[in-house]
Amino acid sequence: MNKDFSVIDLDVHFYLNDEQKHQMDAIVLAKCQLQLFEALQHMAQYTGECIRIETCALEPGGVVSTLQVIFNKDTILGATLSLLLSGSVNRFFNMEQNTLENIDKRIEIMEKLKRGNISAEEAEILVESDETLYKCVSSFYKNAQKEPSIVSIESSIKSEDGDENYVSSKIERADFDKKIIPEGKVKTSETIAGTTVAVVSPVFAHDIKLKWHCRFNGEQIVAEIQDDDFITQVNNYEVKFDAGTTLKCDLVVETLSFPNRPEKKPAKRYYITNVWKWEDGSHIVSITNRYRTKNKE
Repeated sequence: MNKDFSVIDLDVHFYLNDEQKHQMDAIVLAKCQLQLFEALQHMAQYTGECIRIETCALEPGGVVSTLQVIFNKDTILGATLSLLLSGSVNRFFNMEQNTLENIDKRIEIMEKLKRGNISAEEAEILVESDETLYKCVSSFYKNAQKEPSIVSIESSIKSEDGDENYVSSKIERADFDKKIIPEGKVKTSETIAGTTVAVVSPVFAHDIKLKWHCRFNGEQIVAEIQDDDFITQVNNYEVKFDAGTTLKCDLVVETLSFPNRPEKKPAKRYYITNVWKWEDGSHIVSITNRYRTKNKE
């Protein structure tokens, strides 16, 4: 190799269910490789440098893609480029969940990158928060699952210059699903029992589906009251509402996320399912009918 270029050796080993088998679906292999190549080319764009990816002679043992990633040795951001490439490969083939993280830190690090090389920790944040890489990883494993003979995939990456550590990652077929972005919407629900919610604007109506404006953990929320007994007490004026009125209640937080659209913020819905006590601005604590009923049981 020309001394003007830096070379990173990259092996991707597809282990098959028969040790004597060295063939797999060519279309699956090509599609998987394409996702890896696109991801590496994309990550190199952070440094403004061009990379070239070359394939080498295949080795025995399952199906092994032996590749070389080549770029100019005298590039100012060569150290960062090596970190981004090795971090991206590790992201592809480790067993961790494929999720977007630390998105809020990206802008600051990208501004710093304009002035020179960044640290290994900062390069890792760019890798784990990159939406394009996130999608390439998912597409890689969607394609890999179509080849039933693949039992695991292992990668190794090292610099021919000897100035970078050898990095190896391996993932078993059982963990491929961790890397695939779920289709459509994902709904999760969390119940926070016995918490305190401040009432900003109550609704005096018999329709329990009307929303109340409240504050929770310092943020204003809109919550649906799903405690019929408490609504009855409210409509009978048994509950006082002054400035600073709070409810001791169970709060259900329902989160709707969009894995295929990481730029879209998750939507949250709040439901107050059980109201146990209320406290007005004068700090007078009163129990609800639900609280009385529970304590009779």
